[in-house]
Amino acid sequence: MITRDSKFVPIKDIDVSIYTVPTDFPESDGTLEWNSTTLVLVQASAGNKKGLGHTYADTATANPVHHLLAKAVEGRDAMAISACWNAMVCRTRNLGRAGIVSTAISAVDSALWDLKARLLDIPLVTLLGRVRESVSHLPQWRLYFVFGKAKATISLGATEFAACKWGTPARLVPARHGNRTEAG
Repeated sequence: MITRDSKFVPIKDIDVSIYTVPTDFPESDGTLEWNSTTLVLVQASAGNKKGLGHTYADTATANPVHHLLAKAVEGRDAMAISACWNAMVCRTRNLGRAGIVSTAISAVDSALWDLKARLLDIPLVTLLGRVRESVSHLPQWRLYFVFGKAKATISLGATEFAACKWGTPARLVPARHGNRTEAG
């Protein structure tokens, strides 16, 4: 196990993978429609451990991860996340910070924090600092229309939830952004 007093732990590799998962039918949030979700997964390796980071973004997000950000952090100290973040920001200076660049940096940064926690053999929440003693579960559910009747699908088990995240088929979302349905 590596300790906080350990010396330099070089980042060996940054790997990026793309996964596109189709939705059952087009979905919408009232501002945009989509028929698939793309996950950009980043793995950072050092000291025989791997950390995971991800973002939901276009497949183009993998390009700066692979061609710029990996080169900016590979060989650097896995214990010095702020220095790695600064190196990534400097490496992408001419691309701007918004959009794809920010999501790419975020995915690598998350992987590096996860890697550091694994190297130290501590939970990530301990490394970052706990804000709350517990977190409510937040299930995701979808509202489907089957044969013209609404059917909500959610797997709750015996657990009660105070809130949930839900996706809606695009054909059911009002066309105007300000016309969203509010939960009571």
